[in-house]
Amino acid sequence: MKSYFRFLSRNKLYTFINLAGLVVSLMFIILMGDYTWRQYSIDLELGQPEQAVRTRSITKSSKVWSQASASSPAAMRHSKTMKC
Repeated sequence: MKSYFRFLSRNKLYTFINLAGLVVSLMFIILMGDYTWRQYSIDLELGQPEQAVRTRSITKSSKVWSQASASSPAAMRHSKTMKC
């Protein structure tokens, strides 16, 4: 272990590349975990997550994605008739 730290102290570029790769990979893992957790928790907030349906639409004026969630077939029929 002592010899590895000596090697790292002598090779600064190698150490920087290894640490940069470690930071980027950990950041990616954290972001993917956060995204997965948020998607999973949105489904749990609904009363019946097995019946949850997500719809997405894009408006012509602002070109921004909007998302709506419905937990029942009646709410889904209502969201289909709504126009943005």
